[in-house]
Amino acid sequence: MNSTNNTIWSSSISRAAINPVAQLLDTGNLAVRAENDNDPENFLWQSFDYPGDSFFTGNEIWYKLVDRPQSIPDILEKPQ
Repeated sequence: MNSTNNTIWSSSISRAAINPVAQLLDTGNLAVRAENDNDPENFLWQSFDYPGDSFFTGNEIWYKLVDRPQSIPDILEKPQ
């Protein structure tokens, strides 16, 4: 919620949690969990469940160009 109580982002979590916290893990996974529960099996929501919404260094985006698959890194000029 912002300062005028408008929702900026919602995860559509169906379970309630007391004192939910968001934590960015070393793996790059953004997890929402109950404050006193670090067990990944009990995460209320995690970004890795939605891989299309996450992009990290080393990821590749593929598309089809004239029936020949190309990755974005193949097209971009590499720094010298």
